[in-house]
Amino acid sequence: MEEDETPYNEGITKINPAALKAIASARVETLAQEKQTHQSYQPPCPVQSIVSSTTLKAKASIHITQLARPKDRKELEENPNVWKVSHGAKNAQASQKSIRAFRTSPKKS
Repeated sequence: MEEDETPYNEGITKINPAALKAIASARVETLAQEKQTHQSYQPPCPVQSIVSSTTLKAKASIHITQLARPKDRKELEENPNVWKVSHGAKNAQASQKSIRAFRTSPKKS
């Protein structure tokens, strides 16, 4: 760390004299004001969840346990380049016909 830099947990010790003389614009003054709380804002209610004893004692089914287990990455061990992009795919260019079709097709929403 250079001598001009200060760690994040320490305050600013040197203030540029030009910064002390600076005048904020009206826009900066507006942005510096805190937002007013919305008139219908209500603070969050404390969360109180009542969990039944049967839920606490529940066991996951075999199927759910299998789904929760991460997949084996055997194909990666056997072939580390399984997701490598070929040179032909990297150099591929769209045909003029497909570019025209893309430009003239209406957007689906």
